[in-house]
Amino acid sequence: MPSPPLATYRLQLHPGFTFDDAAAVAGYLADLGVSHVYLSPVLQAAPGSTHGYDVVDHSRPSAALGGEAGYRRLGDALGAAGLGQVLDIVPNHMAIGARENRWWWDVLENGPSSLWAGHFDVTWDPPEEKLRNTVLLPILGDHYGRVLDRGEVRLEHERGEFTVRYHEHVFPVSLRSLAGHIARAAERAGSDDLAFVATALRRLPAATRTDRASRLERHRDTAVLRRQLVHLMDHDERSERHTGVPGEAVRTAIEEVVAEVNADVDALDTLLEDQNYRIAHWRTAGRELGYRRFFDINSLVGVRVEDPEVFADTHGLVLRWLREGVVDGLRVDHPDGLRDPERYFRRLAEAGPGAWIVAEKILEVGEELPPSWPVAGTTGYDRLAAIDGVLVDPAGEAPLTEAYGRLTGADTDWVEVRREAKALAVRQILGADVARLTAQLVEVCEGRRHQRDRTRHELAEALRELLTSFPVYRSYVRVDDEADDPGASAGGGADAPVAVAVVRPDDVAHVEAALADVARRCPEIDPDLLAFLGDLLLLRLPGLTALERDFALQFQQLTGPAMAKGVEDTAFYRYTRLLALNEVGGDPGRFGVSVERMHAANAERAERHPRGMLTLQTHDTKRGPDVRARIGALAGIAEEWAGAVRRWRELNEPLRRGGAPDGGEEHLIYQTMLGAWPLSADRLVQYLEKALREEKTH
Repeated sequence: MPSPPLATYRLQLHPGFTFDDAAAVAGYLADLGVSHVYLSPVLQAAPGSTHGYDVVDHSRPSAALGGEAGYRRLGDALGAAGLGQVLDIVPNHMAIGARENRWWWDVLENGPSSLWAGHFDVTWDPPEEKLRNTVLLPILGDHYGRVLDRGEVRLEHERGEFTVRYHEHVFPVSLRSLAGHIARAAERAGSDDLAFVATALRRLPAATRTDRASRLERHRDTAVLRRQLVHLMDHDERSERHTGVPGEAVRTAIEEVVAEVNADVDALDTLLEDQNYRIAHWRTAGRELGYRRFFDINSLVGVRVEDPEVFADTHGLVLRWLREGVVDGLRVDHPDGLRDPERYFRRLAEAGPGAWIVAEKILEVGEELPPSWPVAGTTGYDRLAAIDGVLVDPAGEAPLTEAYGRLTGADTDWVEVRREAKALAVRQILGADVARLTAQLVEVCEGRRHQRDRTRHELAEALRELLTSFPVYRSYVRVDDEADDPGASAGGGADAPVAVAVVRPDDVAHVEAALADVARRCPEIDPDLLAFLGDLLLLRLPGLTALERDFALQFQQLTGPAMAKGVEDTAFYRYTRLLALNEVGGDPGRFGVSVERMHAANAERAERHPRGMLTLQTHDTKRGPDVRARIGALAGIAEEWAGAVRRWRELNEPLRRGGAPDGGEEHLIYQTMLGAWPLSADRLVQYLEKALREEKTH
């Protein structure tokens, strides 16, 4: 039976600190008194990864960290030191920027007919005809036609594998799309065998044929034909006497055809149009991306872990480690991105009985972790915020707020700053995700006669405002059924599973609070539409369809990114009243936590989640605990701080250019210097580059 941790020490693994490096400090960590080493993700990540959250292969430990042998040595060292092991796992997404992700490479080659197409959250039938059965790849530095004209995209070939290259980006080419080119090479080489391959390529099932038999046939025959191509190019003298065509002639003919395609922009364009992906200018990602991302990172695609087959494929190795006692616990990254977090945690707990499982869940003030989740608790952001808050003197709120507004000219209303930042994130950063959801809502409304006359613009605007007003990271409305099948729906025969809506009182409260806020702020939005959206999101519509349930679940997967990109990654850098409060899981509008409230929160936590994780710092925190504590102390000397800021602003006035930095940004600079002192100018500049980019003003 796995042993639950008493105290953990987190190690961030990367190519400069490998499994063997971690093994070397096992004795030291044991001397510190921890019970478990808590490791950052260890599965195979994208080439050059420094953090491990961009997994490309769930079946093996990272080669850059030492591979399977290195991980085994680490486990032995931890066992010898009497230490257990907690793993950070990433179920929500995978990295797709490299061919090392064999599943995604196959999806690009075979489109919806790929054996792995169902593993990823891709919309294969969007409203735009040009993107049907196609994955948009927004990687070009300029418009597509200009890039082609400059010869920056090229067809390449190596031993039967054809690829498209654009600088460092490489993508597979469907062999079926090359049938005509292979036929031309066969004619040039005088090879009947190569001509046979070309004919067979034309007969491969199209990528749009997604029934299982067609998928298997396409994959089987493609593999056989690729091997045949290699065989024809590798003929030696003995095989030449049999076929009459030397391998060198076949190779030369194919290379000549490849060169001709690269020399003819129209031919290359035609070939690219016949692929199951569409390379495009990077700006197209803002509106037309057809797959669910991790926040706004195009190179991380959502994984459909709600599918039992996908769960098994992505968790097989980790679950084996749990069964074998190699691992005692799991820290689950970003469960809010999952379609049904509760079902996921149930499945995980059943597959790894006794494992200590914690959820990386950010709770807003007053929000509770769903009690039905079979987890030990959260990863500790809520406790971190409470500890930060008790170190801030509430008496400093009024003078610090007054000085902040007077000296910087910044908006002192946190609620308004937060709302504007979320609105920016929803409209710009997450525009493609909102467009995907809007398309689904249009289809939903078409099926309801009282809503069918809604325009796409009207629905998109209502969705954007609702996402902006949502008060927490997400609700957890879910659909339960006997088959435990995410795609199951009521109806479809006497034996079909009965889908049951599971809606908590907290879900109702959050949705209704968002609707009320939209109604107050946006009187131009039809109240009937808002009422319909409320019933839709809470699964209260009569005769609810599978499409409508799917919309409600997908909406919940987008509220988290809206909060993260709008609040954590924008508003936290705009509202600089007291940066100690601008922390993941915190509320900058809530000035401090009383000692009494701190004790009450501790008692509540001890009763509900006594084995949850406690922490002062994670890889996602904005600042270290010592820096936050220093900055928080300013609340106790508000008047002295205001005087210092006034003097510094006057002193530095000649250095300001074009209004930048503005008052709020300058306030951030001074607090950063005070909190992190001593620090070098280079280090400060590196931080400010990040902070101002996140702020999205200058």
